[in-house]
Amino acid sequence: MSIVAEKLTYVYLENSSNSNVAIEDISIEIKQGEFWGIIGHTGSGKSTLVQHMNALMQPTSGKITVDGLDPAEKKNRAAVRRKVGLVFQYPEYQLFEETVLKDIAYGPLNMGYDTQTAYDMAREAMTLVGLNAARFENKSPFELSGGEKRRVAIAGTVAMRPAYLILDEPMAGLDPRGRKSVIDMLEKLRRETGCAIIMVSHSMDDIAACADKVAVLNKGRLVLCSSVDKVFSDTLKLRSMGLDVPQVSLLAEKLNESGIEMHNAIYDIEQMKAFVLERIGSRR
Repeated sequence: MSIVAEKLTYVYLENSSNSNVAIEDISIEIKQGEFWGIIGHTGSGKSTLVQHMNALMQPTSGKITVDGLDPAEKKNRAAVRRKVGLVFQYPEYQLFEETVLKDIAYGPLNMGYDTQTAYDMAREAMTLVGLNAARFENKSPFELSGGEKRRVAIAGTVAMRPAYLILDEPMAGLDPRGRKSVIDMLEKLRRETGCAIIMVSHSMDDIAACADKVAVLNKGRLVLCSSVDKVFSDTLKLRSMGLDVPQVSLLAEKLNESGIEMHNAIYDIEQMKAFVLERIGSRR
């Protein structure tokens, strides 16, 4: 079971003088349970790509399927959108109901579940994103902190029990503690629900902290697509596209240059911590 894109291309305003190729000839497979990071500059095609996965957009050419369903066929689109949940950037701006419970239950109710079942699904989703249902369900979403609002918004998508959860810049505007909290929440979601997570981000450090695989887009094309260690070990190629690399990768690079050889790619803080502790232990 997977999302499969084959030579996917999308052209805005096709056949006009203002046409623009947003993504071109992209082939990728995302399997259930995987954690993917999608990175690239603004305008590289990241959002266009993930909106095809959720059937919000249809390709100009090429094909995309979700668990074998082709959303180019209208009869499949509702099923695809149930399978693929999409959380836009700053999702807390989309909250609108009078209580947290009603806001989160909105999706399940639209899917046809009765009120009690929808509320049960909403409470389960609240627990998954780290919100105590008894404490929060009757509050107005507009009374919450920024981080709590974001959790409520994500819970609204999680309540629909997607097999694939796409998040477009989920850490935008959050401080380091908030970013770590969201990363922990996403890992918990994947662990407890088995869903795949696809995270669009400008932050290499956020991707390094949680992704298994990384897709790098540049000017609408897929230029790197591999495991997180292979992608972040290719610092020269990332820099050639004007992309940053994780701060820990920079530190590892400096240590290698100073003669402290690292046999494996190190790109997140836990790996660096383990390496330092190992070196300290070997000198005792």
